[in-house]
Amino acid sequence: MGSIKETLKRLASRTFLSKVFWGIFMLVLGGFMFWLLAFSLSPFSPMTIYPAAILRIYVGILALVFVDKVIHAKINTYQAILNKNTAYSVTILAYALVIGLILASI
Repeated sequence: MGSIKETLKRLASRTFLSKVFWGIFMLVLGGFMFWLLAFSLSPFSPMTIYPAAILRIYVGILALVFVDKVIHAKINTYQAILNKNTAYSVTILAYALVIGLILASI
């Protein structure tokens, strides 16, 4: 249990610039995932919208995580949700809305 707390403290102490680089890396990873899915599913024309939907979900979730980790870095979202703070409980609803709306647009 102590190692998890130490890991969380170490992750929370990262600087703003390293968090921005993390966001850029995750965006590049999403682009690579899109390219890989588009390349592997290209022979099947009915499935070509699938990689684009996955990429849109990934970018939407990445944007929400980036706002949570970088812009609101001093707020512990997990602890706020456990304390039944309604404003931060809407964060979970935002994730569900992003995924649901993108899947509904397919």
